[in-house]
Amino acid sequence: MAQISASYHVAMARALPGQVSDTSAYNIDGACVLDGDAGSTIYVGVGVQHGGVSASGEKLIKAMAESGNAYGVAIRSNFQTTSKDGRMVYEAGSGINVMTKGRVWMLSVESKAPAFKTPIKLDNSGQVDLTSGSIETTWIATGDFTEFQGLKLVEVQLV
Repeated sequence: MAQISASYHVAMARALPGQVSDTSAYNIDGACVLDGDAGSTIYVGVGVQHGGVSASGEKLIKAMAESGNAYGVAIRSNFQTTSKDGRMVYEAGSGINVMTKGRVWMLSVESKAPAFKTPIKLDNSGQVDLTSGSIETTWIATGDFTEFQGLKLVEVQLV
């Protein structure tokens, strides 16, 4: 079928980093704050870690690191800011929404779709990296892959 260059499909992405991809069964933890030094940020669509609880009761979220366990994925929200490179980020000290169960589009170093039910491993930045990622999760690949503005995205089921 011919595609008109002004069509919706040309202008809009199939998926974006941190976008919820299925709303049938999911959990988003919205009582979280991004912990860290002023000026530090986390991209949407990456795995994050639980860093404890603040004195006022919010869960503290920190960037992925080899020494910890993945808690969930930073998802797109209506209050994020944009970084110098034009990508959406959460800033230290701000609220952060984290998906802990469900399906989400994650940033990936992979160039193609992992097979359905492939166990997901992350690199130190929280991106999907099945080859050299050292952080193991209980998450699995759905078998879907796309790209957005040069960013590689893998659909992941958080269980």
